[in-house]
Amino acid sequence: MKLLNKTQIACAWLLLQTAGAFAQTPVEGTVVAAEDGQPLVGVTVFVESDMTRGTSTDATGRYTLAANPDEVLVFSFIGCETARESVNNRTVIDVRLRSRSNQLDDVVVMGYSTQTKAELSSSVVTLKGEELTAITTPDVGNMLQGKAAGVLVYNTSGQPGSAATIRVRGTGSISADSDPLYVVDGIIGGSFNPNDIETLTILKDAGATALYGSEGAGGVIVITTKSAKQGQKTTVNFKLSAGMKQVLQGRLKMMDSHELYQTQKSFMPEVLFNAQRPESLLGQDFDWVDAIFRTGVVQNYYASVAGSSGKTNYFVSFDHYNEDGTLVNTNYIRNTARVNLSTELHRSLKMNTRIAYTDTRDKSASTYQTLEYAYGLLPWDNPYNADGSPKDLLHDTSLPWLSQNRYNIFYNEDFNYAKSHGDNLTADLQFVWQIAPWLSFTTSNRYDT
Repeated sequence: MKLLNKTQIACAWLLLQTAGAFAQTPVEGTVVAAEDGQPLVGVTVFVESDMTRGTSTDATGRYTLAANPDEVLVFSFIGCETARESVNNRTVIDVRLRSRSNQLDDVVVMGYSTQTKAELSSSVVTLKGEELTAITTPDVGNMLQGKAAGVLVYNTSGQPGSAATIRVRGTGSISADSDPLYVVDGIIGGSFNPNDIETLTILKDAGATALYGSEGAGGVIVITTKSAKQGQKTTVNFKLSAGMKQVLQGRLKMMDSHELYQTQKSFMPEVLFNAQRPESLLGQDFDWVDAIFRTGVVQNYYASVAGSSGKTNYFVSFDHYNEDGTLVNTNYIRNTARVNLSTELHRSLKMNTRIAYTDTRDKSASTYQTLEYAYGLLPWDNPYNADGSPKDLLHDTSLPWLSQNRYNIFYNEDFNYAKSHGDNLTADLQFVWQIAPWLSFTTSNRYDT
């Protein structure tokens, strides 16, 4: 009996503790701006340990939220510093949020110069390199997709290494180029590796035309590559990313041998069908879609070293990108290397040297028919001989072939291919002379081949 009483007491104690833990009390208050005391509308208020429990302030800046005495409330609003308040058995919590004035001090690269956000009068979007390289792709256009308001990015080809189309200011002319102008490290044009990007700035309005004239009519994308800071310790960075891609077939499914046999039997004259479609065809079922398409593998290896030695800052990087296409016989390989050096020649004279090298190798299908015939050839036609070699239908007319086009794409791909190889070298030499604290002279020179 005594043991039972102890058990009952323990259970009652646990119930009281549990009930106390889940006893939420209403907490209310007002959120105002610290500068002028005006109520803030739409401030997000939530429990730090459970973000699903939250609310927002009304037109008068008031809120009401149920919380436990030991929980913490978080107050978040665009343009203001986030505030945290412990409940501590309080039922009324008033908060004053301070504006993030330091955001106006952020430096934006404007091509020939830099400005703070407070000085800007034109529409710009600035992204850091880390925001771009979340996906594995060799094209900065694909990296921009969905990250910049007012910037349209779309793909017109699934060929590995193909660049996405970017429209910053729409299409303003039938004949003029609508592509944006690229400015790399302060000079129009140039090459860059997306992994080497420090910041990317998009000039979207007429401010681009004011800086670069008609060349910037389609908008301007300003790229600043990475470099080391003065006094920075040697830093080694290595990044590996990989992925897989498949062809999007949607709900399309091709007929197999039996389905095609029964379909043709339903509309062909019986005599003609028996003469041209023997039952032996049911044993031949070649999947053209599966043979022509494959799972593409994407690999990207990136390594960089940055640091400072005396009055010289250095940044060295190497990148290897390899993408197998989903269509047979397609591939894209890119190797890039970059060296950025900055040296103080005199206390008022600085020299910047930037060298970038890119080697690309591209392989694509030899003809559009490789893609077309994936859906146009019959499952009764096997493109391979008994020894595994592709059938030569052009020279051996005795080989049976029921498809409308007597053409074996695998024989063609064995002997015909489309390959390209490109090399690009860009070297920049820049001198910056700080004549006075308020006056500097810069000369930038580029060799590109």
